[in-house]
Amino acid sequence: MNIQEELKENKLSMIAMHLIIRDNAAQIDLSLKGTVTEICRKACVNRTQVYEQKSQINKALGQMTLPGPGPHC
Repeated sequence: MNIQEELKENKLSMIAMHLIIRDNAAQIDLSLKGTVTEICRKACVNRTQVYEQKSQINKALGQMTLPGPGPHC
């Protein structure tokens, strides 16, 4: 299973990822409240580039596999 599938199917992983994102946003004083347009405006980032970055991240997560059971040495 890849990480993208894990995030789509596993509530535990999705909540953990949410906490990571929330914590990282707080460290750089970034508010993630509001619409994407509002968030981008407050952060001074291009909304179109945000969606391009989202696509790149989704692709990368889809290529990363999770380790299966057993030894990983």
